[in-house]
Amino acid sequence: MGVERNRNLDIVRACATLLVVLYHSWVLTNSAGFQIPIVKLIVSLGGELGVTCFFVLSGYGIYCSLWGAEKNNSLSFTSFMWKRCKRIIPSYYICLLIIMFLGTGAIYLSRSNWANIISHALFVHNLFPDYAGSINGVLWTIGVTVQFYIIAIPLYKGIKKWNLFFLFACIAFTIACKTTMFRVVLPMFNGQHLSFFAGRQLLTSLDNFVVGMAVADMVVHRKWQLKRLWALGGGFFGIAALLLICKIGTKYGIHTNNVSGYVWHTLIAAAIGVFLYAVSYIECDSSKRLYRAFLWLSKCEYGIYLWHLVIIRNLIENVSFVSSLMNRGYYKTLYIIFICISIFMGWLMSQMTDSIRLDSIFRKKAGEN
Repeated sequence: MGVERNRNLDIVRACATLLVVLYHSWVLTNSAGFQIPIVKLIVSLGGELGVTCFFVLSGYGIYCSLWGAEKNNSLSFTSFMWKRCKRIIPSYYICLLIIMFLGTGAIYLSRSNWANIISHALFVHNLFPDYAGSINGVLWTIGVTVQFYIIAIPLYKGIKKWNLFFLFACIAFTIACKTTMFRVVLPMFNGQHLSFFAGRQLLTSLDNFVVGMAVADMVVHRKWQLKRLWALGGGFFGIAALLLICKIGTKYGIHTNNVSGYVWHTLIAAAIGVFLYAVSYIECDSSKRLYRAFLWLSKCEYGIYLWHLVIIRNLIENVSFVSSLMNRGYYKTLYIIFICISIFMGWLMSQMTDSIRLDSIFRKKAGEN
């Protein structure tokens, strides 16, 4: 028997998806359209917040999956990775193929790009500065996530056995790795422009995933059960902490060679972890239309995430109507258009890839042999 899915966390996932789409819309339209300081603060860091939230939620979901498998005596690396591949590979490879064959004159099919293509196919493109965001700027996160899957079982066992001690050890390890990157490695290459690349690898983002695992461990084992009032208070505290950390990040930097650069993502992950733990104890009315709409959106999250950046760029570069709205300063209208089209495309691609059942394909191959 696995862990009952917490739908509130699906709502958080949907909100993180919309935040990332809004952030890229804002960046690609010259960062305009928001005057309210707190809104501009959240949007300007939306990519960082959204991706960190995805990493934390990934850790949470993987812990629950492994815990359920262990209870059923079916915990194995092979079965675990197969389930992850069924989820990730179809949409990911379709995205790669369409962009490579149809995007920008299929420049990625030239001989000089063979290493780029292979690195993406093997989910290691994030390890190379020239490849990390080349074909599709959001795919580096998929590489980091797949690499997390490879070591997820030992991390799961560590959290389960040593709890918060293991969490703090992973946080210390991550901060040490990031500090070494910024203070030792990047100066050797005169690589300030590589700061984002260095700061968002598996070893420099490991604590994000482990925070999610630690939260799941506490929820699964009901270590600190919260009543509704305490849960609401914890949720507000998580949001307040998130805003404060965002203010610190904008003042001192988030990919910089200073204390802020070393710990900012760790603090963000911790604040998100507090928020997730709190909202997991809040009962919501699932019959409400808005709640159901966000649940539906969360089901299309992967497709939206994979395609939104490509779509927004193509709309800006190739659609005269969009250019006209930009020239006239109708940025908020553009953001709504970009979000709606990204959601539609995400849903469409999700429908397409959900019809691809790798299990049935391999069973058919085995029958033919």
